[in-house]
Amino acid sequence: MVGVSLGSSGLIFIHDSGIGGNGASRALYEKFDVTMERALAILTECPCKVESGCPRCTYSYRCGSNNE
Repeated sequence: MVGVSLGSSGLIFIHDSGIGGNGASRALYEKFDVTMERALAILTECPCKVESGCPRCTYSYRCGSNNE
């Protein structure tokens, strides 16, 4: 799965990256409320409380836009 964010607009596009797709983005779409609740819990429970994110909870080393 691949995600592309459009800066400060708040828009994020998530899609299957495999040829023909693998169904992951459809599963995410169908459970989006649960996904967002879990994401909020991860951010809320992060002990470091650094707004830019921490490597343990929110930072992706594979992010093409340097986690911006």
